[in-house]
Amino acid sequence: MNNSFFVFAQKEVVEILRTKRLFVLACVFLFFAFASPMLARFMMEFLVMLMPADEMAMFIEIPPPAWQDSYMQFYGNMSQIGVITVILLFMGIVLDEQRKGTAALMMMKGLTHTGFIMAKFAVISISAFVVLLISGLIAHLYTIILFGEAADIGRMLLGMLVFMPSVLFMLAVQIFFSTVAKSTAMSAIFGFLALMFVGILPTIPRIGEFTPGVLMFAWPLEVTLGIYNVNLWLAMGIAVALTTLFLVLSINILRKKEM
Repeated sequence: MNNSFFVFAQKEVVEILRTKRLFVLACVFLFFAFASPMLARFMMEFLVMLMPADEMAMFIEIPPPAWQDSYMQFYGNMSQIGVITVILLFMGIVLDEQRKGTAALMMMKGLTHTGFIMAKFAVISISAFVVLLISGLIAHLYTIILFGEAADIGRMLLGMLVFMPSVLFMLAVQIFFSTVAKSTAMSAIFGFLALMFVGILPTIPRIGEFTPGVLMFAWPLEVTLGIYNVNLWLAMGIAVALTTLFLVLSINILRKKEM
């Protein structure tokens, strides 16, 4: 890699800080890091307070909240609101550079199309992983505080590593749509449609358990709770392969646009 790659990567770090994208991402993830254990612990009590007396009987047979519910809430929120936040924050990540002329300027200074895409992907991925890691550890500690017990810390960390490929996959998909779309709004719409499609795939018999969608909720939670499945590693491999595919497609499309 030449110096222009690292210069552009540094520019991306400054950009993600200047535009407060990292700040917003951290606020959303940290909010659910605190809210998820709290919802798991007190949601039933809150509902009972709001329910009429004649309808409270339906809650009698429901078991009391357990520490496992905290991780269920955490991954549920991350797989929905967390991923949606990533789409919204980076829906115009390539398109904005093309409009401002930054992309063409960096190409003139020796930055390759591969370096352009990969610098963006690397900076955003590392930022998202650090924020996710901190959020997961906070959720873990808060679970201990509220429930008095929690999952094994090693399993919790492994669960987040299982979850991360799905985030990287959706980020690569969003970079792709930002490269091909003619407007930021269209890029976001394509991203939401892709997220819905990925969420539906796990329901397909036989092939659903190998799709990136299972890495957003089901298997990160199971791994955190100590449940393992050999198909997990195949699903992670497929997610990495698809992520690579969308990045390569983005590079090729950008190269054709800049020719």
